Amino acid sequence: MLRLTSLNRETSFNVDETVAMMQHTTMLEEKITKGSSYLDCFRGSDLRRTEIVCMVWAIQNLAGNSFSGYSTYFLQQAGVPTSKSYDFALGQYGINMAGVFGAWFLMSWGVGRRTLYLYGLCGLCSMLFVMGESGSWFSVTTSMLNI
Repeated sequence: MLRLTSLNRETSFNVDETVAMMQHTTMLEEKITKGSSYLDCFRGSDLRRTEIVCMVWAIQNLAGNSFSGYSTYFLQQAGVPTSKSYDFALGQYGINMAGVFGAWFLMSWGVGRRTLYLYGLCGLCSMLFVMGESGSWFSVTTSMLNI
């Protein structure tokens, strides 16, 4: 516990009290969940938790995260040469890393994980819409010029 806690921020941290609280919470959870089943995830207050978790998972896919891992394939299908699509994917992964480091920086300033998650996904979805629209306009204008 001492290795996981920065003592310079927590001046009144007591390891024994924290471990005792963890043991007490574990015993309460065991008592509450005794005799429960997976069906209980869809009843009462646990239904709300299940809905939240399922929506968080679904929003990642609906916002376009699943497409970012296959960007080289989609670029190649759009006619971009293999070497250029690979270079684009490496640049994309570099931008992803910069975003993660930026999130770490913002979290150290006190911006919450939920806020970062929500605004990050909204930004991702917006950028994907802009890229899709610009790609549509590009294909429309090039097809009109070829006529």
